[in-house]
Amino acid sequence: MMWTAWETALSVLGGTVLILLVVDRIAQRIGRPPGMLFNALLVWAMFLTVLAHMGYTLGWTRALLFLAVTSIVPTAMEWVGTRWGIIFGRYRYTEKAGPTALPGIPWLIVVMWPVIIYPCLIAAHVVMHLVGLPYDAAALLLTALFATLIDLVLDPVAVHDGLWQWEKGGKWYGVPRSNFEGWFLTVLLTVYLLFKIGVSFDPPSEQISAFVFLPVFFAAVLTAYFIPAVFNRGMKKLAWISAGSALLFAGLYGATLM
Repeated sequence: MMWTAWETALSVLGGTVLILLVVDRIAQRIGRPPGMLFNALLVWAMFLTVLAHMGYTLGWTRALLFLAVTSIVPTAMEWVGTRWGIIFGRYRYTEKAGPTALPGIPWLIVVMWPVIIYPCLIAAHVVMHLVGLPYDAAALLLTALFATLIDLVLDPVAVHDGLWQWEKGGKWYGVPRSNFEGWFLTVLLTVYLLFKIGVSFDPPSEQISAFVFLPVFFAAVLTAYFIPAVFNRGMKKLAWISAGSALLFAGLYGATLM
C-alpha cells in the first residue's frame, strides 16, 4: 500500500526526532552532552512533527488556530509569571534556554507548549471516546492533568540542567507546588479557549487509531529520553512517573486497536 505525502512526512519527522534522541542519549553516556544548537534542533524537530500531525488531522485552518492559541496564551501567562511571580511562582530563564521570543521568554518555551498540549488533548479525547462520553469539561480536566503529569518530570530535569531557576524552590526536586498549579491552570484555560473558538477533535471511529499516533510517539519520547535522563541525574523516583506516563499513552493507543 502506497503511503500518502502526509504519512511520509510524519514518518520522516518522527524518525528524525527518535534519531536525535538516540544521539543525545549516546552523547550523554560518553560524557559529551550536546550543546544548545543540538537541543534547539531537537525541540524544533518535535515542533514540526506536531505541526504536521495537526495539519493531517485538523486541516490547516484549525491547525494554525490551535498553534496560535497554544503558543500565545501560555506564553502570555509565562510573561506575567516571570514579571510578577504570580501563576507559577517566582522564576527566571537562563541563557542556557536559548534566544528569547519576548523579554525573558525563550523560543524554546514558546514552541514546547503546543508540543505538550496537543498530544495531551488527543489522549483526553481518546479517553472520552473509549468510555463513550461527550467531549466536554471532563476532557478539559484530563488534558490539564496529563500535561501537569508530564511536567512533574520535565521541570525537575530542566531545573537540574540550569534552563531556569526558582527564587524559592520546593520539595519536589527544587520545584515549588505553585508551578504545577500554574501548569494545570494554564492548560485548562488554553484548552477552554480552543473549545470556544471551535477547534474540536472528532475523527471517525474507523480512523481513531491513526488519529492518536502522536500520543504513542510522545510515549516513545518519554521512554527514550526522560527515563535515562532522570536516572543519570539521580532522580530515580521520577523514572517511575516517566514509565507510567509512557505506558498510559501507549495503553490508550492500544485500546483504540481493539
